[in-house]
Amino acid sequence: MMVLGACFAMSFVGRLAVFAADLADDTGAKQPDERASSASISLSTTKDAGDGERKTAVCESTELAATLKNRIAALDARENAIARKQAQMETYAAQIEKRLEELASANAEMKQFIDAIEGRQRRDVEQLAAIYNSMKPKLASEILDEMDIDFASGLLAQLDTESAAAILAGMEPQKAYAISVKFANRSRR
Repeated sequence: MMVLGACFAMSFVGRLAVFAADLADDTGAKQPDERASSASISLSTTKDAGDGERKTAVCESTELAATLKNRIAALDARENAIARKQAQMETYAAQIEKRLEELASANAEMKQFIDAIEGRQRRDVEQLAAIYNSMKPKLASEILDEMDIDFASGLLAQLDTESAAAILAGMEPQKAYAISVKFANRSRR
C-alpha cells in the first residue's frame, strides 16, 4: 500500500512539474535558466494516523501556486455547478415520475369509463335486438331499410337466425345485399 501511495505521489509530482513547465513555456517571460530556478517542487513526508507515510507535494513558486490556486477554484466552481445541475435534474426526474404516475392513474380511470360506456352500449343493442326479435318481420324490415348499413348489420348480428333471415328477406334487395356484405366482412376481421 505504501508503494502504491509513493507511486501515486511521484506521478502527481511529475504531473505538477510538467504543468509548471508548460505554464512557464506559455508565459514566455522568463529565460529557461530563470524558469528552472524560480519554480521548484519539493516532497515532504509526514506520518498519518495509520502509521503510514504520506508524501505531499509543495510548490515553492508563487506564480505557479497562484495559478494552481486559481485552477483549483475554477474546478471547484465547475464541480459546484455540476452538482447544482445534477440536483436540478433529479428534481425534474422526480417531477416527471410523479406526472407519469398521474397520467397512468388518469388512463386507468378513462379505461374504466370507456368500459362502462361500451358495456351500456352492448346492453342497449342486446335489448334492441330482443325488441326486433319480437317484432313482425315486415315491420322490422321497413325500419332497417331506413337505418345506416353499419348499424343495421350490427343489429342483425344480434338477432336470432330465423328473425334475421325473415327481416333481411323483407328488405329492399340493394340494402339487404349491402348489409349482407357488411355482415360477412365483419366475421373476417
